Amino acid sequence: MTWKDDVVNALNNLEKTASLEEIYQEIESIRDNLGPNYKARVRATLEENSADSDAWLGKENIFKMIEKGTGVWSFSDDFTPNVNKNYRGLYFKSLNEAIEEKGIDPADVRIVRHHYEMFADLKDYPFNLWKSNKKEFKKLNSIQKLDAFGNQKILMSFVETPFKQTILAKTYKILTQDKTEVSTGYFNYQLEEIKDFNSLEGKLRIDWGEGKRAWNQIAGNGKKIIEYDKLNSLDDLIPNKGYLRQDIHKSFGGNQQAGIVSIPRLDSIFLINSFGGSDFGYEDGWSEGIYKLSGEGMLGDQKLVKGNKLLFESIGTDKRIFLFEPAKDREPYSHILHGELRCVDYETIEGLDKDKNIRKMYKFHLQDVNHPEMKKIAQEDILKEIKDKFTEEIQEEIEEEYSNKSDRETSVSTKERSLSTEDYSTARNKVIKRTQKENKLVSEYIDVLRNEGFNTKHSQVDIVAEKENETIYIEAKILKRATTAAHGLGQILHYDFILEKKADKLALLFDKKPNDQTIKFIKQYDIEIIYKEKTSFKKI
Repeated sequence: MTWKDDVVNALNNLEKTASLEEIYQEIESIRDNLGPNYKARVRATLEENSADSDAWLGKENIFKMIEKGTGVWSFSDDFTPNVNKNYRGLYFKSLNEAIEEKGIDPADVRIVRHHYEMFADLKDYPFNLWKSNKKEFKKLNSIQKLDAFGNQKILMSFVETPFKQTILAKTYKILTQDKTEVSTGYFNYQLEEIKDFNSLEGKLRIDWGEGKRAWNQIAGNGKKIIEYDKLNSLDDLIPNKGYLRQDIHKSFGGNQQAGIVSIPRLDSIFLINSFGGSDFGYEDGWSEGIYKLSGEGMLGDQKLVKGNKLLFESIGTDKRIFLFEPAKDREPYSHILHGELRCVDYETIEGLDKDKNIRKMYKFHLQDVNHPEMKKIAQEDILKEIKDKFTEEIQEEIEEEYSNKSDRETSVSTKERSLSTEDYSTARNKVIKRTQKENKLVSEYIDVLRNEGFNTKHSQVDIVAEKENETIYIEAKILKRATTAAHGLGQILHYDFILEKKADKLALLFDKKPNDQTIKFIKQYDIEIIYKEKTSFKKI
C-alpha cells in the first residue's frame, strides 16, 4: 500500500474528518514500517493531494482543510474513498457491494445460512463445524436436494453464531452435481473453495432477515445489509456480550492486529486476546482475582514500548481498560466482553520467545473495577498517593516560578485558587513533562536490572527489584532543585516503613549525578545512589 492509500484509509476509519494527531495515531496502527519521519510524510501526502494547500501538485484533489491552520482534515467534496481492498475496509453497505468488489455478478451467487442448531446427522452445530471441522462443514454444504443451487456458479455459506449473528463462513465454486442419491432425496454437489473471499470469512456480517424457511437465496434477488454493533460510547459496551472484532474497531478505531489496543480519542485501552501463543510465554488468565496479561513482543526481550508502555503508564491511574476474551475455543473473530479493569501492578518474568530462546517478559496485573479490593486499593492508596504527590509537585513548581519574579510585591501563595488559569496551566505542564522524563528513566533502568537477572515490578515504589533472596526498593527523581533529592529520600524511607515486605536495600535513582552536599546528605541514611551518565548508569 502507498502512503496515499494509507492516509485515505486512516481518514476513512476516523469517520472522514480528523485532526493531524488523530491521523498520525491511526497511521501507526495501519502501517508497519513507519520510519523516523513518518509524520512529515503524512503531512506531505495530505498537502500534495489537496487544492487547499500551497504544496498541491495539481493532480488529485483528495483532501481538504476544514479550516486553514487548525490541522483538521477531511475528504474533498468530489472524492469518494475506495477502501474495500484494504483489510481495514471491510465495511461495505451491502452484500452485493462486497460481491461486486470481487468482480462477480450477485445474480451468479447462491447464499445459504445454517442455523445455530443441531439437525439430521450432524456431528456438531454448524457454527462449531466451521471452526473445527473443515471437512464436515464442506459436507454440510455439498449434500443438498436436487437442483438446490439452481444455475448459480458460486455458493456463499453463512452461519448463525451463538449470539444470533449471521457471518460469512466459506465461499465455494459450484462445479457439478452427482445425480446419484446419497440418501433419500439428497445428492452430492462438487464444491471447490474460493480463496478470494478468505479475508471476509468470519468478518463479513449481514442482516439475513426474519424466519428460518428462507435459508437458501440468490444474492442478486435482495440486498442484504452489512451490519455491525453500532457503539457510540464506552458505556454502550455490555459485559458478557459477544462482539465481532471488526465491530469493535468500526466503532472505536484502534489497531486491528494488536492485543493491547490504544483508543486515544477515548483515553482508553482495549485488551483483545486470542488463543494460542503459549509456546512463547503468552499464558494469560485469572488467578485469585487478578488477570495476568503478557506484554507484547514475540522475539527477544520485551521492551517498554507501544502497548507495554500504555499499560505501564496506566498503573495507579483511572484509565479505563476493557478486556475482550475469545468465545470459548473459537478463532479470534468472536469475543466476549469480560468487563472493565484497571492495571494495578506489573512484574518481569522469564519465558520463551518465538525462536524458543529464554527472554525477559512483562506480566501486567489487572483487576476488575467491581472487585472490592480494587476499589479499596485504587481509591484509598494508589490514586490518593499519586494525587497528593502530583499536587505537591505542582505547588513546588508554582512557588519556584513565582519566586523568580522580582516585581512581585506580595508573598507567594501556593494555593491553586489564587493563580490565574494561565499560571496554573504552565506549572502543570512542567510537572507533566518532568513526569514523562521520570517514566523514561525508570524504563531505562528496568532494562539494566533485567540484564542483571532481577525481576521487577511496581507498587507505590517506582521499582521493586527482586533476585533470589534480595529485594531492592528504588525511587526515581529528575533532579531540578536541592529539595528534590530530599523529597525522594523521604519517600523511599516512608515506603520501607509502611510496606509489609521490608527491602534489603534502598536506592534513589537520578537523571544526573547529585552535587557533593546532596550525596553526603543521602549517604548518612545508608541509601544507595544511582545516576545516569550519558548512556550508562553509575552507583555511589
